Amino acid sequence: MSQHNFRVTDEAIMTSESQKLTNQQKEFLRNHTIEGLEMIPAARKAGYEAKDVVLRRYMRALLKKKKARDYVLELMEEVKFDNKIEQTHVMAFLKSVMYNETVAARDRLKSAELIGKALNMFVDTHVVSDADTHAKLSNEAWEYRLKKMSDKVDKDSQPSNVVPIGEAVANG
Repeated sequence: MSQHNFRVTDEAIMTSESQKLTNQQKEFLRNHTIEGLEMIPAARKAGYEAKDVVLRRYMRALLKKKKARDYVLELMEEVKFDNKIEQTHVMAFLKSVMYNETVAARDRLKSAELIGKALNMFVDTHVVSDADTHAKLSNEAWEYRLKKMSDKVDKDSQPSNVVPIGEAVANG
């Protein structure tokens, strides 16, 4: 891809919203949002030449434009789609290994294990929800919470004049 060096001027910063994004602006947006580069390195990689202060002002103005925001959303959807395709290919490969009887049993088992992990089949958690909270608890936390609740129910259901056996013996 041929890139033209572009000197940033105040006139370039003030380009109207109705203008299309240039290839260089698109390259900056891709570098900054998808590749995760900081603003100045992303601009330099896209071919911009100016002092950092001017570049920062221009790029901030560019990021505020609706066309730029729309392009970033488009890029993010594209990346999400690409990731989904890659996941689909990986799962298809693992399935083909798992069902291929000419493959060693340990490899078929490992493939099945990886598929199970990808589908969260081996997660040891319970989702608990009540009117006030939504929490994801491990088995240990779940058991602890159930014990606390049952202890509270047992304590609440006892008459106030009854002393638990352990306390009666200790107080003697």
